Amino acid sequence: MSNNRTLMSLQKLYAGPDVLPTSLNRPFREALRSYATSQALQFSEDSFGNNYIARRDRDTDIAPIAITFPLDGGLSELKVTTAFRVFSLLSEVSLPCNLVLVGWTSLGSQLIGRDFWELSGTAPSYDVPSQLLEFQEKASPKNVPFSAIFEVSGENGTPLRIGGSPVLVEKTRKLTTAQVDVRQSQAKAIRAPWISITGSGAEDLAIEAIKEYSAYIVALFDNFD
Repeated sequence: MSNNRTLMSLQKLYAGPDVLPTSLNRPFREALRSYATSQALQFSEDSFGNNYIARRDRDTDIAPIAITFPLDGGLSELKVTTAFRVFSLLSEVSLPCNLVLVGWTSLGSQLIGRDFWELSGTAPSYDVPSQLLEFQEKASPKNVPFSAIFEVSGENGTPLRIGGSPVLVEKTRKLTTAQVDVRQSQAKAIRAPWISITGSGAEDLAIEAIKEYSAYIVALFDNFD
């Protein structure tokens, strides 16, 4: 995002005094849609209320890399601001793989939108919370693939931590000489590998990791072509 005032405005709507942890943040959601329109970005919403923002000028057969944040409840203002900064900076770079900014529907402390995105790829049916029934006529998240999922939270003065799927963790770890707490997930990724990068320097490291993984994914795709 190039306009700091726009980011500040979004922050106020995201974590304002009227935001409830168990309700959809409608003002923030509407502001995201308006932001996408003002920046000539593509905006879409799936049947569980997840929001997707991407550049219109990218058309590729390769699934995009997602930069994600919790959409509702004011769960993490840092994740929102870091995600927008990383997305904005990388939007100015010619990446081999497309990039998408993803807001997961979040109720309470649960990223319920991400849970349903994962389930949609394998489960034929599931119970939908009443808060999400209004979205059911929209496209299913099973038709929204990602090559990788990045969650980033930059906080100065805190230790740098990397956790997630082994392939992403190993590639990211090699991009920094800083001391880092590394934790690989033993659980198999259901639909896409994921990584969480938090702490001091997380934003810069995420940018380099996305560049690296984008080139890696395209090279794999070319080898199978």
